[in-house]
Amino acid sequence: MPNCPCCSGPLLHHVRRSKTYWFCPECHQEMPSLEQIIQQKSRSHHRMNDRNISGTNLKVQPA
Repeated sequence: MPNCPCCSGPLLHHVRRSKTYWFCPECHQEMPSLEQIIQQKSRSHHRMNDRNISGTNLKVQPA
């Protein structure tokens, strides 16, 4: 179970309007899923690298 980034208390998993989120009962706040954010950033970073690699024009210089 993930912990709150503010108070380190346990977060409760909630579902509302087909969206999931974490709720801290100690802070009384919705908390983002930091693991999910990290995964999304990692995926977008990999996609950007894939585009950069596939979009580069490598030219071979004659010796």
